[in-house]
Parts: sequence; structure tokens; C-alpha cells
Amino acid sequence: MNIDDDYKILHVVFQTTHILKNDFKKFSNHLGLSEMEVKFLLSIGGGNNKISTLISFFNKHKSTITQKINSLEEKKYIVISPSEKDKRERIITLTEKGKRLYAKATAIKKEYIQKVFSTFTRKEKKQLLQLLEKLSQHTHHENIC
Repeated sequence: MNIDDDYKILHVVFQTTHILKNDFKKFSNHLGLSEMEVKFLLSIGGGNNKISTLISFFNKHKSTITQKINSLEEKKYIVISPSEKDKRERIITLTEKGKRLYAKATAIKKEYIQKVFSTFTRKEKKQLLQLLEKLSQHTHHENIC
């Protein structure tokens, strides 16, 4: 692969990332939430109901997670309660209002994913995921200038 091909890959990755980021921003605005709040809502509705799980999955500082979780609680989308097994752990549950928004969000997400990946085979999707994970793991966020 020559330098032109490497640059083309970089360009397509940046362009695709920009498009997906803008689409997600529109999606979040449509739901009336911030992008992180939508990510948390989808994760919580999907069964990730511990704050420690969210911290680990999103690789964000605990204060960032707590701030967005508190915002979802203030908006009455979730309820936070102590775990019965470990009182130090807090469990997040969707309220009825949260369940309705989660259902709306997952329907939109499903339709979007169908449109974006409709031309991909199952094998191609798996390969794309593997390549993106590899890219993500080996990308350093260093200043280039």
C-alpha cells in the first residue's frame, strides 16, 4: 500500500466519523438529550444497570458519568437505588418515562443501523468491527504538529 492509499484510508475514516458524529448529534437533539445521555439511556435500557459498568464501558471519569446519570434522574428517565447485594453499588432502573424514550430511541437506532449496514454481509460487519477495534486500540492521541 502506498502513501496515497494510506492517506485515502485516513480521509475516509475522518469523513465517516464526521458523518456518524453529526447523525448521532441530530438523533440526540431529536430525543431532547445530550449525546452522552443518549448513550447511557441506550446502555441502561440494554441491561447495563450499574454505574461501575458504565464507567468501565465508556472509559470516562466517574464524575462525568455521575453528572450525566444525575441529569437523567432529574429528567425522570431513571431511578437510582442501592444494590441489594452490595450497598456501595448503585443500580440504575428506567422509569416508565425512560422506558418510552428508550423504546423510541431503539426504534430509530434500529432503522438507522438497517440503512447504514444494509449492503453489508454478516461477515463484513464482523470484519469491520474487528478492524475498527484494532484501529481504536492502536491509535495514539498524540499531537502531530
